Amino acid sequence: MTRRLTDAWRWIRSIVGRKARERGLDEELQFHIDQQTEKYVRAGMDPADARRQALRRFGGVVRAQEETRDQIRPAALDDSIRDIRFGARILWRAPGFTVAALATLAIGIGATAAIFSVIRTVLLEPLPYRDPGRVVGIWETTRDGVTQNVIAPANFASGGSAAARSNTWAWWGRPG
Repeated sequence: MTRRLTDAWRWIRSIVGRKARERGLDEELQFHIDQQTEKYVRAGMDPADARRQALRRFGGVVRAQEETRDQIRPAALDDSIRDIRFGARILWRAPGFTVAALATLAIGIGATAAIFSVIRTVLLEPLPYRDPGRVVGIWETTRDGVTQNVIAPANFASGGSAAARSNTWAWWGRPG
């Protein structure tokens, strides 16, 4: 648990204080190059040659910056940002595809929202009755043994069913 919190905190800090950290990284790399240059100058090299040799020995500033950045913040964040920029450039260059992709996304999101709202209303929310657990369904079976999903209104109202004998009841079905 502590490891996860530490990783999350580092990730947040890598996003928030990026510019200050980049300046600090540049200053630190410059310090190391200056130290190596000074060492070569003390050994008797020309300052320009000493600087060139220090940069060559250092192995490249850009490579060192990339390695340090990979250790400071996850490479996945930089990769994701690059991917988003690349995708935006591609979409900007192909406006027809962009319109088709956005229309597809809009239809898909709208359909998903509509289906979820129906499912939520029908299946997930409780029924709008005082005791929804006491709601029952009543079917009628004919003399032939066929079960009908709708009771004839006359049979329901005549009191032949338990629902008609209860205090509160309602009938719902197809008219006629």
